[in-house]
Amino acid sequence: MEAERQVSVPPGQTGPSSQAGWSQLAAGTSLFVGLLIIIMGLAHLYGVMVTATRRSYAYDFRLAALLLVGIALVFGAALCLSAVRGLARRQRAAWGRALIGTLLLLLVLVPLSPVQPDMAPGLSVLAAVNLIVLLAVRRGLEAG
Repeated sequence: MEAERQVSVPPGQTGPSSQAGWSQLAAGTSLFVGLLIIIMGLAHLYGVMVTATRRSYAYDFRLAALLLVGIALVFGAALCLSAVRGLARRQRAAWGRALIGTLLLLLVLVPLSPVQPDMAPGLSVLAAVNLIVLLAVRRGLEAG
């Protein structure tokens, strides 16, 4: 039997196994945030379109803004979802996609918090947690 080689890690630094754990955590949080917000964003878009159609709303700035909010949520969440596999494989390009998606979600959700106090603050916290995890995992990613 071959003896396993032990790698000593200096204090304050993370070893390869903990970096892999962080990337798995980043993939998991991006998956959770992406799935949750894409479902909620699609439900928002559906509700806006059904209500506008049934009540014959004129296409004005308010309706356009409601549609843009839903589109931005779905797009940001889709970016997070598209990065999950790459994050699990510790790829830097996937990290960039997840970061951009998370920042887009925060840019949409944080200003909406006072207007939509039932939903936006909680989703903002989830997106912020995803951002923190993504920033923590950045160092251990491969450049490819």
